Amino acid sequence: MVNLILFAQVLSNLANIRKESTLMRHARPQRTSLILKLKNGAASMETQLDIAERARTQDWPGVSITWYPNLGRGLVATTHFAVGDIVCDYHGLVVYQNLRSYLATQPNRTTEYLFQVSGQHKRLIDAASEDCPVPDHHDIMCLGRLANHARGDAANTKPVDISLDDVRKGRMLVLVARREIPPLQQIRFDYQDPVAHQLFH
Repeated sequence: MVNLILFAQVLSNLANIRKESTLMRHARPQRTSLILKLKNGAASMETQLDIAERARTQDWPGVSITWYPNLGRGLVATTHFAVGDIVCDYHGLVVYQNLRSYLATQPNRTTEYLFQVSGQHKRLIDAASEDCPVPDHHDIMCLGRLANHARGDAANTKPVDISLDDVRKGRMLVLVARREIPPLQQIRFDYQDPVAHQLFH
């Protein structure tokens, strides 16, 4: 039953994308003022408020879930993103352990959906569960976990770790456009994971 529901949702998303594609053939897509942007790698207080709310609701304009042959579910752009635009966030269970120690406590766990944040604010983000561990929206799946891998320059977004300290204590990982992303292009980023590099050439 779950598979049938998922299949129906995929068909519905594809139908919507086809409608959007037909419209795009006749008119140049317009940028929407709802798209958020980083300035010099940081977010203003107003942008931080918007990011926090969109992470809670997973209402990210210009992004939709679809199905790709040989890849499964993924994210597709339904509007134009410029360089520096925030596409969506990537969140999950936050773990303050190194990767080896964490995997040692998780039998049969792989590195899939595990993101290592490096630098001053080192942490792991475990997005393996579709039931988000964040208390106020545990029944809403994080869109960012469905972005597929692309290696190096093939990736059109990059993960950026930003501060939300102006509106609440903490940080958030967002996927930011590293080049122009036209409508109907798949949203992808480099997982920086050797296993993913072997699977996706």
